[in-house]
Amino acid sequence: KRRRIKKMASKVSFTIRDHSDELSSVAFPIAAVDETTWVLTNTRIAALQAAVAAATTGNIAFRTLTAFREVVDDNRPLNPYAQREIGLRLFYSDDVTGKKYHLTIPAPDLIVMSQGGTDLIDLTGSLADPIVAAMQALMVSEDGNPVTVYKGLIVGRRN
Repeated sequence: KRRRIKKMASKVSFTIRDHSDELSSVAFPIAAVDETTWVLTNTRIAALQAAVAAATTGNIAFRTLTAFREVVDDNRPLNPYAQREIGLRLFYSDDVTGKKYHLTIPAPDLIVMSQGGTDLIDLTGSLADPIVAAMQALMVSEDGNPVTVYKGLIVGRRN
């Protein structure tokens, strides 16, 4: 039986340094990038990077798109709560197939992202809106379809 080979979309990932000098990464699948989509894609990546930076207390050390890695801020964060062991898990689904996915951003800014008394993130609130809007503008599913972010949680991460 032949295995179905899916068309590979591009990915942009951000490597985040926490206060203990540990690195964690979060990757976002996006549509394939070529010379005709480069400028728009790079603009959307910059918006996503700004949204991720606002959602984490860690520093974005590197940004990677397909075959390159770009230094963003590889210094130790000043915030002692910038720890990769805590994560902002965002759940999203393929708008066409309904398939569900998730990704986890390390060292979330709990003051900005969390709500008292729960691990849930209010995705309709103005504090989470930049990350949700940037993700939905840039990301695609592994099948190349648009996605919708539908849930956010504060979680513990593997060490």
